[in-house]
Amino acid sequence: MQIINKDKLGQLLDGLAAHYTLYVPGDFNELSQFVPYDLIKSQKATLMLDKPVTISPKGLYLPQSEAMYRFRTQGKQLAIDQIPEDNQMQVVFGMRHCDVHGIKCLDQVFLSEVYTDPQYVQKRHNSIVFALSCNQPWKTCFCTSMGIDQLDADQSVADVQVYEFEQHYSLIAMSEKGKACLEKVSHLLTNSADEKPEQNQPVLQLPTEGLPQKLSTMFEDPLWQ
Repeated sequence: MQIINKDKLGQLLDGLAAHYTLYVPGDFNELSQFVPYDLIKSQKATLMLDKPVTISPKGLYLPQSEAMYRFRTQGKQLAIDQIPEDNQMQVVFGMRHCDVHGIKCLDQVFLSEVYTDPQYVQKRHNSIVFALSCNQPWKTCFCTSMGIDQLDADQSVADVQVYEFEQHYSLIAMSEKGKACLEKVSHLLTNSADEKPEQNQPVLQLPTEGLPQKLSTMFEDPLWQ
């Protein structure tokens, strides 16, 4: 485990941004969402690590629209050009465990044995996720009801686990990508004994037993209108 004092968080983010395309949770256009770190540096957005974002980070992996290929005409012939792959690595810093679980659900669809989406695979392969645990769940959170671990994120998605303490953050590499990433900013980190923060449970507790079966009979329910 390695730690960094909170007053050096800006240096850590600057260090990551020097090597990767960096996304962080921010308040931008009155919406909390993951934004390019450049918007934080230019003061067009405000860094927001105290609560979950409103807009899911899934758009970083599954955008609403993207160019897959280009085509051009040559007389009566049609030529198709493939879009060059973007191999720039990106870091997503501060992803809460509920959103980590959401990415895991996307993996089950787009990285399955039945179907693999090339664009999605590329984005996931070129992404390093810093998962941030929740010590104090927001008043609208119900993660534990969905079987999500507040303390430790799913290792199939998280590359670095981040714990928040009063004066510092603790970081643990969970993958080879995460380990290589932390090495690039190792001059800012200090080795420390393993420790985990105390956490409060979410106020909301939702009954989920039999929920899939109930929802399967409610497609035409007036509730959705």
